[in-house]
Amino acid sequence: MALADVYITDHQPKAAQYYTANEADSEAFFNYQTVLEEYVKEPVNRVRPATPKIGKYARGSIAQRIFEPTLYSEKLTNGTVFYDLLDCDIGGIQEEKMRRVYEAHKKYSDVVLEGDADDDDMRKAILE
Repeated sequence: MALADVYITDHQPKAAQYYTANEADSEAFFNYQTVLEEYVKEPVNRVRPATPKIGKYARGSIAQRIFEPTLYSEKLTNGTVFYDLLDCDIGGIQEEKMRRVYEAHKKYSDVVLEGDADDDDMRKAILE
């Protein structure tokens, strides 16, 4: 390749184009990207509670999972809920017992309940 084959051009980079259906969608996508970039640049500060949280139920128990699922979570300054997942939170799951319960429920799920046609007739009568 010789120097004669090299061409100097006044290349200008093309403006970013958005592959959207119309101008309004392009503007909405651009706004989304700018807000997302600002969000990513923003430092995340974790808010630590002054005192440790003590729940009514033991952490990881079924009652705690049902009644206090977010007790041990923290809310970050940007609004994100941060939850430290510990072994006790996922422990106590008895896979074999769950399989037996699933099989038992599956056996009864194929049973057709009687009276469904009567219920439909009753609903129609109420709506009329």
